[in-house]
Amino acid sequence: MRVLLVSWEYPPVVVGGLGRHVHHLATELAAAGHEVVVLARRPTGTDGSTHPTEAVVADGVLVVAVAEDPAHFAFGVDMIEWTLALGHAMVRAGLALSKPGVGEGWVPDVVHAHDWLVAHPAIALAEFFDVPLVTTFHATEAGRHSGWVSGRVNRQVHSIEWWLAQESDAVITCSASMDDEVARLFAPPGPMHVVRNGIDTSTWTFRPHGPTGRPPALLYVGRLEYEKGVQDLIAALPRL
Repeated sequence: MRVLLVSWEYPPVVVGGLGRHVHHLATELAAAGHEVVVLARRPTGTDGSTHPTEAVVADGVLVVAVAEDPAHFAFGVDMIEWTLALGHAMVRAGLALSKPGVGEGWVPDVVHAHDWLVAHPAIALAEFFDVPLVTTFHATEAGRHSGWVSGRVNRQVHSIEWWLAQESDAVITCSASMDDEVARLFAPPGPMHVVRNGIDTSTWTFRPHGPTGRPPALLYVGRLEYEKGVQDLIAALPRL
């Protein structure tokens, strides 16, 4: 299949787990024999004159890193405006894939969006190419704030997430709890699937458990953010 992944982060632009997730997904799909193109972005705070859109092949994946469009918005201040401007640039880059001499007439069989930040380009490209849209929800705005979306930007993000869920032909989540959360918040009309995040066992070394005379050791991997649940892990330690 020809798979178009749309993500706001992809190596070398990595903020958290989403960029690593999409990277491993893209390279594994390519290794399985699929044609994979990733629409991502250039680093935050750059512009088209210093960091123009570039397309490189890495690990069998064509990565199109899209330059930010003017006018220049600051993500932390003008998040929605920044997202819309970047989405426009991603649409233009995605359409160029189908042009002879640019993308050599490459047309996807499916568009796969990752989170709300790429909702606008993913929906537009899926409609233009008339192919299914699959969305992976890695998190939700309501979940990030314990269900509280009282702020203006919170409500805007929540609304875009709902729109993306409604436009998707299928939805993927990374855990059973996220599956329940997305179903409760958005009630997607298409099928939902849980595809859990994997662990690269060639990277992580481990020893089989045995009688060592010491209590079990726990390893936490992740950012120190509330939604990661480190506080729940610490609270559970006495019971363990």
